[in-house]
Amino acid sequence: MRTQLLLTVPAMLLVSMCMAGIANALPQLVVDAPDTSIVGQQIEVTVTADGKLIEEATVFFSLGDSQFQRRTDNNGTAAFTPAMAGNLSVIAVKEGYANSKERVTVTVISGEAQPGFEAVFAIAGLLAVAYIVLRRRRR
Repeated sequence: MRTQLLLTVPAMLLVSMCMAGIANALPQLVVDAPDTSIVGQQIEVTVTADGKLIEEATVFFSLGDSQFQRRTDNNGTAAFTPAMAGNLSVIAVKEGYANSKERVTVTVISGEAQPGFEAVFAIAGLLAVAYIVLRRRRR
């Protein structure tokens, strides 16, 4: 019984060391994403391994209770447009590669409406009306 136990422990150690070696032999996926984004603005993430762009990797975007899945293109890029504010978690997986180690978190914030040409034209119109009223008063 003792001999069997002595053979079993080294065998278990050998198997676990081999398994660790196999896991370490796989290239590690790395996700590059912006730190912040705005609701409604497209987010592009890039997946690499050993400095090379990875195509056809599956990228999971988790926001709130929802999870979305995209595939990277031939440039290693996947895109997602968040519809709400919150912390967006991103992770990449692909067969033959070790999954991205850490979830990348992108903070999605509500965007402030920025004045467009409508505001410029409205202000110009008000100034024109004010100019005409002042000219008529002086006559």
